[in-house]
Amino acid sequence: MMGINGPEFLIIAVLVLLVVGPERLPEVAKQGATWLKKIVHYIRDAKDSLTSEFGDEIGELKDLDPRQYDPRRIVQEAMREPRPKPTPMPAPPRDPEAPPPFDSEAT
Repeated sequence: MMGINGPEFLIIAVLVLLVVGPERLPEVAKQGATWLKKIVHYIRDAKDSLTSEFGDEIGELKDLDPRQYDPRRIVQEAMREPRPKPTPMPAPPRDPEAPPPFDSEAT
């Protein structure tokens, strides 16, 4: 229910009772229920009109879900993929008469 848990709902109910008063509470509750029904009706009509307008194209819109571009998910999928085996590089041809290569910085 919109992220409101029991104690929060109880606090809101007590505040409404204190602000509105017990005499007008049934009238305000009835008006709130009417507004809620209207909102639900408008949302349902909007959803139905979008479904009738777009039809099968709505499925294509679901493919554009921005959650699929989450960097954490991309890295996890990349880590699960098997790694390709490295191909060994061939050794360059060497003249057997030439001295072996020497790296003066290695020693």
